[in-house]
Amino acid sequence: MSRKHHSSNVSLYRGNLNFKKHSNGDIKKNKIDFKQKKDNILKSLDEVELFLNNIKDFSKYLKLYKLFK
Repeated sequence: MSRKHHSSNVSLYRGNLNFKKHSNGDIKKNKIDFKQKKDNILKSLDEVELFLNNIKDFSKYLKLYKLFK
């Protein structure tokens, strides 16, 4: 499977996103920043939790609205 990118310095190497092809033709493995990945995951989980709490609150208000309607 081949994917084309607009930028010459970003490409897939054998389907692996951890490799970057530089303009001089060298292919180097990218370093993974686990602290940044962890922070992003925690932020995403927090946003999901807030969203689910908002749905619960909305369903409570909807039940009250139907009750008093």
